[in-house]
Amino acid sequence: MKFLLVGILFGFLALTAAEPFFVPGQNRRCPDFCTELYNPVCAWNVRCTALFGNPCKLDDWNCRTARREEIFIAADNSKCAHLNRYNNIQCRPV
Repeated sequence: MKFLLVGILFGFLALTAAEPFFVPGQNRRCPDFCTELYNPVCAWNVRCTALFGNPCKLDDWNCRTARREEIFIAADNSKCAHLNRYNNIQCRPV
């Protein structure tokens, strides 16, 4: 019986933790958290090339950013050949 209650509690916590939150002023919901599983995604915008740790982190960045020019679009991995998980963004001077 104890194990059943613990299982139900963990199930509930997992469901509530995975629930995305609403961003004020925007009509979309962002992920509440992303895993740390490293599955790099290369992306770029008008000024920068960036390497995100996984697709969820790219989506999370785009969901939370308010300025249109800061939104990143997934790109071919060759654009990020000079980046790694520790040096993960490079921008041109304005």
